Amino acid sequence: MCPDKKRPAENTCRIVKGLDAVWAHFCPSKPCLLLSIDAVEKNITLRLTARLFAEEKCYGPGVEQLLKAVEKHRSLRAAAASMSMAYSKAWSIVRAAEQGFGCKLLRSTIGGSGGGGAQLTDEARQIMEAYETYCARLNEYGQALFGELFPFCARENHIDSTRK
Repeated sequence: MCPDKKRPAENTCRIVKGLDAVWAHFCPSKPCLLLSIDAVEKNITLRLTARLFAEEKCYGPGVEQLLKAVEKHRSLRAAAASMSMAYSKAWSIVRAAEQGFGCKLLRSTIGGSGGGGAQLTDEARQIMEAYETYCARLNEYGQALFGELFPFCARENHIDSTRK
């Protein structure tokens, strides 16, 4: 029974809108959750990010973005500039990731007539692919769980599936 003793709890989740509140029934053994109409009608979304740690953080969305920029620009300096990041900061991020994974992520060439540059190693590509797949699956599961546990604010057409 809901706290107001007027609405019976049911085995299935359901939402009952009143004049100024919403009763969200989860199960008969738990009390109902009372939310204001305003809370339910807000666009509440879920955003998941994954960060990988060795001793320190070694990989996450920022490292992924930096490596993609290196792939695009073929230069760590140009990649850093495209992200408004100091070159020294970019190098420290790459070094931390390399230390965490125990492998080189970039193959650098020193300047000369053709200029210097950087390329992703096979290990970097493998890590990026695994990370993207992991994040996609994590997001898929997380969105489903969000819809299950937050049925009063999870609207299919408003679920944010971006990973930033």
